[in-house]
Amino acid sequence: MKTDRLCSATRLSRQLPALLVACAALVLIGATSHVTAHPDAAAIRARMRFLASDALEGRDTGTRGYDTAAAYVASQFEGLGLDPGGADGSWYQPVHLLHTRLKAGQASASVNERALIQGRDLLMVPPPVADLHIHGGIILAGFGLDVADVGLHDFDGVDVRGKFVAVLAGAPASLPSEERAYFSNLQGKMETARAKGAIGLLLLRTPPQEAAWERYVRQNAVGAFYRVDGDRPPTDGQALPMAFLNRSGSDAILAASGRSLNDVVEAAATRPIVSDLGVEMAFDESIDVERVSSPNILARIAGADAALKNEVVVYTAHLDHLGMTAAEGGDSVNHGAIDNASGVAEVIEIARLWRDVRPRPARSALFAIVTGEERGLLGSAVLADDPPVPRSQIAANINLDNFLILYPLRDVVALGGDHSTLGRTVRAEASRLGLEVIPDPRPEQSLFIRNDEFSFVLRGVPSVTIANGVRSADPSVDVPELWTKWFATIYHTPKDTMAQAFNWHAAEQYVSLNLGIGRRVASERARPTWNPGDFFGQRFTRR
Repeated sequence: MKTDRLCSATRLSRQLPALLVACAALVLIGATSHVTAHPDAAAIRARMRFLASDALEGRDTGTRGYDTAAAYVASQFEGLGLDPGGADGSWYQPVHLLHTRLKAGQASASVNERALIQGRDLLMVPPPVADLHIHGGIILAGFGLDVADVGLHDFDGVDVRGKFVAVLAGAPASLPSEERAYFSNLQGKMETARAKGAIGLLLLRTPPQEAAWERYVRQNAVGAFYRVDGDRPPTDGQALPMAFLNRSGSDAILAASGRSLNDVVEAAATRPIVSDLGVEMAFDESIDVERVSSPNILARIAGADAALKNEVVVYTAHLDHLGMTAAEGGDSVNHGAIDNASGVAEVIEIARLWRDVRPRPARSALFAIVTGEERGLLGSAVLADDPPVPRSQIAANINLDNFLILYPLRDVVALGGDHSTLGRTVRAEASRLGLEVIPDPRPEQSLFIRNDEFSFVLRGVPSVTIANGVRSADPSVDVPELWTKWFATIYHTPKDTMAQAFNWHAAEQYVSLNLGIGRRVASERARPTWNPGDFFGQRFTRR
């Protein structure tokens, strides 16, 4: 070893004592951070190839293809010699759901008796009931927010009981990036509307989102999923009847008040828009409701410290994707190679490397491959609500999802990192690897609330997801252009396959960064904490 030769030469020549100290420090650092293996791109590629294959039929929640993928992941963990991570000694944590679908030809909507066409003007999301027949007036309520401590009062002066509430997607641009993402969360808007007595929610899609309408039409055909506990029906805000409105549908409900969608979007940027639109909306739906179960897969590696091994660093990645939808280019399988076969393959690789870290980190590691992310972060919510260890013993969550391993990395984004001391940990590990951490360059995408780490944030656990930055180590790659094109043409379509031009060195970089973040958290005596006065740290505790 080069360090040993340097130290021996120093001792023999009896040179300056400072060199002896330096040599001893080098040996100590090597001993405390030794990993016997490096990320194996071939292994990552092989796992992705199986998970993204036609045989798994898109791995949709509650399907045969997902169950096959889950068995494969459990066998991978078992083959690595890991311990089952479930509270009952199992590899699996069941997630119980209701799956709802609109019956063909038995769903209609209208405004002032003018028919709105499902798939063209709007997309009705089937609630967990067999039949739905509701009608009422429509109240326009800005972004659908009522949060006094940040000055959001979109319901002032109106009574929405027995009415539909029409709200804009997103949240005011004046809010900081990740707070804006938090208030953009559809779940929160639904809960607010439901608590105020609304009978339904209408989400007005703002102009930048219109290009993705056909993608949402394909996904909507699969139906919706709701968490259930035993025989009790869903009680959260997601059970509120709702619909996404395209521009034609938005124009139909706004026309009577003399407004256009552009007018409403522009006005909402500076002040709340609250108004009774003076029109009547009706929903009539017949719905198939089916109970399904879809497991999370859990594996564990015990820590070395007698006390700290009871605390865990939780790695997550979602296994589910969108299943089979209408054919596009002759292919109806949503393969989900990047989203998120890559994240699953990389978490398995992190587990392999963690197994061989010497000396072993003080805290334990829990590797959780979760279900239902594409259907509303359902599996991670179950895991965060009912973890196999007390939630107070979860040191941090590190989530891997949908990272574009298409170019060699130069910078990354730490979604959620700036809210806790995890940000410092990420920057230290990124610097060690020659990477820069930059602020989120795409706040309008609300990425922070669209990943499984958000389930842990809502329950008071410091969490982070590493996302793509804006620069590549290859100067010929225009990362913003690549990112925009990928999300416009490949994301959530059958084109997300293994035929893409992957950069396997980027996959190794991504694994190394996430591994290093977790090892630092697992090895330091003090675990991550929310930053003083942080928005999320003050709002959520480890409940």
